[in-house]
Amino acid sequence: MKTPLLKKITMFYRHFWNVYQLEERSQAVTLNTIIPLESARLPVSVILCYQDTLESVQSALNAFKSQLDQDEDEILLICDQGSAGEKLNTVIQSVKNSLLVIASSNMIPHKNWLKLMADAMLANPDSGFALGKNNVHGAGRSYVLAHHASKLEYLSGDLMLLRKQAWARAGGFPANADVDKARKIFNLRLQNTNHSHLIVETAVADSIGTGQNIFMQAFRSAYGEGGLGLFAPVIWKQLGFMLLFSVLIFVSGALFFWRPTFGITMLLLGLIVFPILKGWRMSFETADSFPLGVIGSLSIGWIQIIRWIGYVVGVFSRTEERILLDLEAGRALSGIISQHPNRAGVVIFSPTVDWTYMFQRYQQMARQFARKNYLVFYHTDNLRSDAFVGFQEVEPMLFVTPAPLETFGELSAPIFYVNSPWLAPMISWLKNPVVIYDHCDDILVSAGQAQDHDELLRYSHLALASSNKLLMEDQAVRENTLLLPNAVDFDWVAQNAPKTGEVVPEDLQKIISKKKPIIGYTGALAEWFDYELLIEVCEQCPEMEFVLIGIDYDHSLGQTRLLECENVTWLGHKPYQALFQYVWRFDVAIIPFCVNQITLATSPVKLFEYFACQKPVVSTALPECEKYEAVFIAHDAAEFRAQLHKALAVIDSEKYIEQLIEIARQNTWEARVGRIIKELSDGGRVEL
Repeated sequence: MKTPLLKKITMFYRHFWNVYQLEERSQAVTLNTIIPLESARLPVSVILCYQDTLESVQSALNAFKSQLDQDEDEILLICDQGSAGEKLNTVIQSVKNSLLVIASSNMIPHKNWLKLMADAMLANPDSGFALGKNNVHGAGRSYVLAHHASKLEYLSGDLMLLRKQAWARAGGFPANADVDKARKIFNLRLQNTNHSHLIVETAVADSIGTGQNIFMQAFRSAYGEGGLGLFAPVIWKQLGFMLLFSVLIFVSGALFFWRPTFGITMLLLGLIVFPILKGWRMSFETADSFPLGVIGSLSIGWIQIIRWIGYVVGVFSRTEERILLDLEAGRALSGIISQHPNRAGVVIFSPTVDWTYMFQRYQQMARQFARKNYLVFYHTDNLRSDAFVGFQEVEPMLFVTPAPLETFGELSAPIFYVNSPWLAPMISWLKNPVVIYDHCDDILVSAGQAQDHDELLRYSHLALASSNKLLMEDQAVRENTLLLPNAVDFDWVAQNAPKTGEVVPEDLQKIISKKKPIIGYTGALAEWFDYELLIEVCEQCPEMEFVLIGIDYDHSLGQTRLLECENVTWLGHKPYQALFQYVWRFDVAIIPFCVNQITLATSPVKLFEYFACQKPVVSTALPECEKYEAVFIAHDAAEFRAQLHKALAVIDSEKYIEQLIEIARQNTWEARVGRIIKELSDGGRVEL
């Protein structure tokens, strides 16, 4: 059994050097000093944190307001009361702009600060956030220097401009912390995402100080950092100095009773000279040091001593905030679970595709499980288009979250929906999960390990294949693999059919005004798209207009001549909610894919969406398209052109349109998920 002393030592080790280490990793991130380009400024949302006197808040408000565009920008004020981190997250989630300014009320930006920073982000679209040059005034210089000797001018915690997605990828602000602690934790989270960021030398702001006693401020700040576990490596670096200082004070105290004069001399050395030397040394550890004088150096030295004492006291006073921080995601999850007692079950979708990016099979499955009264948690890594923090309910019973998968470790037997071999190791993180493995792409696309793929097939409770080719491959490993092709949300698509008098999207109206048949494509533009075939078809069909909607997935579009064709228009990506405003206005829809190992295994989601929009479809010879007599199949450019003319000839055929509607109604996501639920309830699966 451990003695009380050994327990104390063990607690000190675990709390101080292990549990509490949230290290700064900004050294791993390249700081690019840039000169912004003159350009049209991006709109911003300014979140001003009220932490100081009313006078300083008003000064900061006036400084920002003078730089805002009243039509596009916005400014919001957050008071440092209660769970300020939660308030910050709520406000950021609701702001209208994707570019954010997080500012403390003691930071006063100079004229054009906002434009210079926003221009920098516009010129560097891959950067997550930007920092300006901060002028620190008065006693605050000593306080700042003692805190972060290498970051005197670039205080990211007090004033920064960042993208909303960078905020989301960092996990947002801790909900149950005040503004100061929430910002410190968020800054470390942001740095840990390894976002590249910018230093904009020409964007200057003044730090006017907090008006508080700097020594008391140092103790309170360090006490909070110790309780939360921030900056442990920084404190560790000061251990040698503090041990020497402590020995000096102890020896001088002992000498005082033996030789008072000598003891007082030693005490003065410890209390004055030693801190002065420490402060003087720290002043020259900055990239841009400045003369402090004796009083300034003494202040810095004592601030450092007080900070160390405050930190250690904080370490041994494990705060409620730290406990809440550790349990933040778990507490939120427990609350959601308790609010849905009548759920049919819990379904966790593994982190694969952003919720708002290329809305297809994975997202549709999640929606249908939620509509069937399952509580659904859809994981996002916020990698492409998402910006989610915490648990956000996007539809009834459906929550999108970037929370670590371990958060769900205490849930008993959740359904775990996996669609990539890469995710196989995650199964062990959950408690007796019911695993669904959805094999929807050739393994070449996911680049997963064949061993992981085979293990998922063998040991999942239910294995799915989206095409006949994948089914045949999978049945060699697992005979009872279920064929489950892609489908369509028929009712949703029907509800989005154009209504009489409805305004046509502006970019499409320009094409409609040419009064030519519109041949449309929706989906990713990538290596599997047959660019050469479509170029030849477009050149042979000047009487038709070709419209492409979707992302340039692998930047292959720009490497072709397709956009040089006069009758081709690329409208870029359209969100799923707006997509069918375009598809319904096509005359004919196309799937011009190359025929190769990848596409032979592809079940195109767009096929059933085209059917639901009552559009004739012309496709290359893909097996999953050849299943349906209603599809016009082409094997080369000449045949593709001929099939386009045949498809145009039947756009007014009621019999043909009824055939398309019937196929769409037979292939809905609702039916697909219903089949999954039936298979699981029938128990015809391999037990883990």
